[in-house]
Amino acid sequence: MFLEATVRPVVDYAVQRASRAASRASDAAQTVQDTTSLVMSRVRQAVLTGIVAGALLVVLLWLAVVFYAVFYYFYIPAVFHSRPVYFQFDPKYEAAPFAMVDLTGGVHRRVSLAQLLSSC
Repeated sequence: MFLEATVRPVVDYAVQRASRAASRASDAAQTVQDTTSLVMSRVRQAVLTGIVAGALLVVLLWLAVVFYAVFYYFYIPAVFHSRPVYFQFDPKYEAAPFAMVDLTGGVHRRVSLAQLLSSC
């Protein structure tokens, strides 16, 4: 009886401490699980944001290339002039050589300023 009276409080105290320790361990595990869940959701959000930003960058770059190609195709003329150039030099003026080149192909037309402005 004496042994039971002295051992019982010690056992009860040990069980109570173990129960509190298990409760704290459970709380700690729950905290770790909550923290991990929060971190993973933020990482997932950052990865998705990066993927969306990268896709948007690729689309904008592709559009820029397409618009440049369309502009170049429609607004840069494919016509070029190829004529011989005969340079002349006047020694008395000591100027740089010069040349007169006819780019009309021998066809001379009168063009008024109104016609030039309307063609722009």
